[in-house]
Amino acid sequence: MLGGDYFAAPAAGQDRPVIPDAAIADLNRLQLIYETDRVFASIGRQIVRHGDQRFIGNSGWRQDDRTFDAARIDFDVKPGLTASYSYVWKVNQTLGTRADSDSDSHLLHLDWVRSGAFKASGFAYLIDLDDRPGTATFGARATGDLPAGPAVFTYDAVLARQQDYRTSADFTLDHAGLEGTITYGPLAGFGGFKHWEGDGTRGFDLPFAGKHARRGWADVFSNIPAEGVEDLYLGAKANWPRPPFGRKLGFQAAFHSFDPTRGGADFGHEWNAEVSLGFAENWSAGLQYADYDGGAGGPADRKKLYLSIEWQY
Repeated sequence: MLGGDYFAAPAAGQDRPVIPDAAIADLNRLQLIYETDRVFASIGRQIVRHGDQRFIGNSGWRQDDRTFDAARIDFDVKPGLTASYSYVWKVNQTLGTRADSDSDSHLLHLDWVRSGAFKASGFAYLIDLDDRPGTATFGARATGDLPAGPAVFTYDAVLARQQDYRTSADFTLDHAGLEGTITYGPLAGFGGFKHWEGDGTRGFDLPFAGKHARRGWADVFSNIPAEGVEDLYLGAKANWPRPPFGRKLGFQAAFHSFDPTRGGADFGHEWNAEVSLGFAENWSAGLQYADYDGGAGGPADRKKLYLSIEWQY
């Protein structure tokens, strides 16, 4: 991480957006695995991801992954139907050991593949941490690819409800998301709407989610505010599989319009743009830009530029 300590946490007089990456050394993974054709079991420090990481993920964008001290079992119930259960006794957050939490949490996830045109999942996440009110989140997701002449239409729909769990607080919050993408050769256009409710006291809580780029790349709404947030967005992508340099070149741009789910404030809007390049076997680089304008009632304006280099093995 470059740029000095003032990036890691807010400080008096700081005039730059916070980049929440702590200077730490941490044990990332240490686990025992048992695996057969139908069963995968693991115990120890590990990564747990479900679906698109909207609720459960490792937040791999950050300098330090989120990992779970957990026992997990995945098994094939029958062809097309899989189940996963994890018991988590500690979560190791991306801000280092000072943000880690003891846990007594249960994560249940089911996936059913009917065909390429219809895939469904259901989930129940009962999260009890020592540093925040407990939550029980139940929901379902449907995705699929539908031929549309020479193009392909991809849909993604999610409904979820969150309520209090093992806490004296009393709340019920809803989430709804709908996204569609049209892909034609190397070109794609996408748009969607996501509603994350807040009740004026708290927003929909996402302590285990992969958060970067969920609601704009500036990460203004990584945590859902007490007023909630609605995100209406449109964007486009283009891939150049054989550019004159490198192995693959990609472009992406998107516009987000934000509003609270309660109250009359304006949460502003955001522009995003990205260029990515695969320049050698297993190597890629990306340049990502975010420009958030908070409007009259939203958070402070901010601009962020990310340069990344990745090696996969």
